Amino acid sequence: MYKLSISKDLFEDILMKKSKTIVKKSTKYWQKELIEPFLDKNDTLNYKIKSIDKLELTNGLNKENPKLIVSLQDIEFNQKTMEFIFHINEIIEQKNIKLKTDYKDLLIQELLKEREELKHNLNTDELTKLSNRKKMNEDLKVFTNQSNSSFLSAVFIDTDNFKDINSKYGYSIADMVLVHLADKIKRYSGVLNSTAYRYGGGQFALFSFLNEKDLIKGLNDLRESISSHSIFTNKGNINITVSIGIGFYSEIKDSNELLESTNKALNYAKNTGKNKVVRF
Repeated sequence: MYKLSISKDLFEDILMKKSKTIVKKSTKYWQKELIEPFLDKNDTLNYKIKSIDKLELTNGLNKENPKLIVSLQDIEFNQKTMEFIFHINEIIEQKNIKLKTDYKDLLIQELLKEREELKHNLNTDELTKLSNRKKMNEDLKVFTNQSNSSFLSAVFIDTDNFKDINSKYGYSIADMVLVHLADKIKRYSGVLNSTAYRYGGGQFALFSFLNEKDLIKGLNDLRESISSHSIFTNKGNINITVSIGIGFYSEIKDSNELLESTNKALNYAKNTGKNKVVRF
């Protein structure tokens, strides 16, 4: 494991996760330590950067000075500036770290921020940036236990003929269609007093707290807005329609049955012509 002595400011920035890189000038020492010669298939002499998993970082040379053991993502060599750049992955171990109170507070804030970002990523669909199915199931438990649960409704929105779009236009354009629909649904979710989710495939979901009349009207407005705009691609224009099913918690009082009822309404809409809103 290689040891690097770095400045106090850089040491603190790495500790506080404000910096994840260390730059070292390409001296003869570092060239010898980091560059490895090898013979390629043509027996030509080439060079590559050694693979290093960990570094020990120190702030000074004394034994009692603070140290960090960090794992490395990779090392690159900038030929223009003649510098080695160490890209840090994470801090594995800390030694002799005596932080001031303000540094402790900063570190706690950084850790809390990191935890929130991780939680957000776990609950978010990567493609559409809507909440995912995992978050939907968690929210359903919360919504059904609220005092206003009698106003709760579930909505499933399915992209008509989505498999055909995938087959004809390819995955990249199919993904573009999903992002387009997600943006539409997100814009309407406020009007519908709802939370939007990517359920999976070409299907989306909403949990709404809006009265039935206004909900159905709003969903039909959404449906018509989707069908009235084509998506332009280099393989031709795509006309999108959606089928929508609604279920009402006040009529069922069971979260699993709510989803089953909503799915039945959606299937009825798809099997009776598509591009329509159906409630059961």
